[in-house]
Amino acid sequence: MNVDFILHNPTDQELAVTEVRASVLAASGEVVEKRLAWQAALDLIGLGAGAKLPPRHDSLIYNPFHFAAATAGQRIRYEFDISGQSAPAVTEVSPRVCRTNAGLRLPLAGRVLVLDGHDALSHHRRFNYLAKWARDEGMTDNVQRFALDLVVVDEAGLRFRGSGSRNEDFHGWERPVVAPGDGIVVAAHDGQPDNDKIGAENNWHGRTWESSAGNYVAIRHNDHEVSVLDHMRQGSVKVQVGDKVRSGQVVGLIGNSGSSLMPHLHYELQDHAGVNDAHGLPAYFRNLRLVSGQIAGAHGAVLDSGDIVIAE
Repeated sequence: MNVDFILHNPTDQELAVTEVRASVLAASGEVVEKRLAWQAALDLIGLGAGAKLPPRHDSLIYNPFHFAAATAGQRIRYEFDISGQSAPAVTEVSPRVCRTNAGLRLPLAGRVLVLDGHDALSHHRRFNYLAKWARDEGMTDNVQRFALDLVVVDEAGLRFRGSGSRNEDFHGWERPVVAPGDGIVVAAHDGQPDNDKIGAENNWHGRTWESSAGNYVAIRHNDHEVSVLDHMRQGSVKVQVGDKVRSGQVVGLIGNSGSSLMPHLHYELQDHAGVNDAHGLPAYFRNLRLVSGQIAGAHGAVLDSGDIVIAE
């Protein structure tokens, strides 16, 4: 369940979260499943060492729990025990299935690994949009909540040949990036030099959210779904704002530009372009086969960290 909680400390004292509990409730109110996190586990959910809540400050907590009994529409009660407080902070959520309307294809062909997705330990998932710089850019949510870092691999699952010390060693370097669906280009950028030192963002300059994307294309599929394709090769972007594109049309090549440590494609689906008050959405892909043998549902497959697929 891809959800966050914001805890506000209104006091002038530093507080601490001492335990987090979640209860799945039946319609009768009976607890049918319970999960909890305490002690060292609290350091992993966004609070840092000691699970501290700074005075007069908002703190982000990432949902740490997976549930066996929870279904869409069911109530889940979360309780946060706070040091010095006689009662826990309590809230209830009701999970829902996030369906999207755009019929999407994976923007890469061949054998592709999801190097990093949106699981609980993914850097996309664990993004602090409460940071001052993020709020200054108008962020109110995690726009990359369901993002995917996609790399081309060989049959052994390897990302590169040889030492992997050069961009050219990577199987995906300069592979075509295609439009995942029909739409209109609403943002595009080219001209950022590719990082040429693997594992370092040595040619990323500016250090803004937009510059972190490197060379990119954003395609609006409908009023509420925009695909964003980042880190493309300098000089490879083939479209510009206002262009109409068709699903499968080449829009650029895999590169290593912006906040990127190796040649790959960062893909995310948002409810509108940009980051100002934007929200991330799950993407359902229909043109692929999961190597693990999973069968995509009627709406397509939602991919996550570690999935290997073969795409048309």
